[in-house]
Amino acid sequence: MDSRTPSSESSCERAFALASAWMDGTLAGDERKSFGAHLASCRECDAELRARLASRAAGAACEELRNTPASGALPRMARRLGRFRGALLLAC
Repeated sequence: MDSRTPSSESSCERAFALASAWMDGTLAGDERKSFGAHLASCRECDAELRARLASRAAGAACEELRNTPASGALPRMARRLGRFRGALLLAC
């Protein structure tokens, strides 16, 4: 069941639209403050942003693995990925 009200739903839609700019560091001023306040009060949007950040980090890790020479660097990088290393390596 969705606990959001119609007014919070429009806030969530706005937050979703601003999330990419926030992740890129291009969200400025009042919009950044408003976005942060919304995340502090909305579990769904906070969880969505965390998932998007994790996905972006996984993509960056995959890209780094693809660009790593076939030397011993790959096993070292896989160890650095921690508990998600298996899933990330499979995804790559």
